[in-house]
Amino acid sequence: MQTEARARILINDLLRRSGWRFFDDENGPANVALEAHVKLPRKSLGALGERRR
Repeated sequence: MQTEARARILINDLLRRSGWRFFDDENGPANVALEAHVKLPRKSLGALGERRR
């Protein structure tokens, strides 16, 4: 996995821990727009790669 992709996964995890929601869940509606007027279905995340540490 490329360094930029690995960094993005770690950054997204930190944002999620800070209360940023990329998807609607039991805590409330998404409060982060991935791109204006674009929705990324949860099932599409697999195509972006796996999280590796």
